[in-house]
Amino acid sequence: SSNIGHGQSVVYEDVKELSMRCAKMALEIESKDGTIKDLDEEKQSIVRKFTEAREHHRRMQRKYEDVYKKMCIKQCEELDKMNADKDEMRRQIKERDVVIKQLLDANATLEAALEAMTKVAEDALKAKNQVREDLKKLRSGHLTNIMTASRRSQRACKLRM
Repeated sequence: SSNIGHGQSVVYEDVKELSMRCAKMALEIESKDGTIKDLDEEKQSIVRKFTEAREHHRRMQRKYEDVYKKMCIKQCEELDKMNADKDEMRRQIKERDVVIKQLLDANATLEAALEAMTKVAEDALKAKNQVREDLKKLRSGHLTNIMTASRRSQRACKLRM
C-alpha cells in the first residue's frame, strides 16, 4: 500500500510537473502571441507608412509633371513668339528692301532726267549765245546797210539840189 501511495505521489509529481510545464508553455505561447501581435502591428505600420510615402511620391510626381508640362508649354510659346517676331522682322526687311530698290530705281531715273535736262539747258544756252552772235552780226550788217542807204540818200539829195 505504501508503494501505491508512493506511485500516486510520483504520478502526482509528474502531473504537477506537466501541469507547470503546460502553464509555462501557455505563458510562452501567450508571450509569443503578443510578440507576433506586436510584429504584425509593426508590419502594418510599415505597410501604412510605405503606402503613404508611395502616395506622397505619386502626388509629387504628378505635381512635377504638371509643372514640367506648363514649363514646356511656356517655353514652346516663347519660341513660337520669337519665331513669329523673326518672321515679322524678315517680312519688314523684305518690304524695306523693296522700297529701297524702288527708291534707287527712282533715283536713277531722276539722275537720267537731270542729265537730259542739263543737256537741254546747255543746248538752249548754246542756242541763246548763237542767237546773240547772229543778232550782233545782223545788227552790225543792218547798221552797215542803213549807213550805206543813208549815204546814198544824202548823195541823191545833193545831186538833186
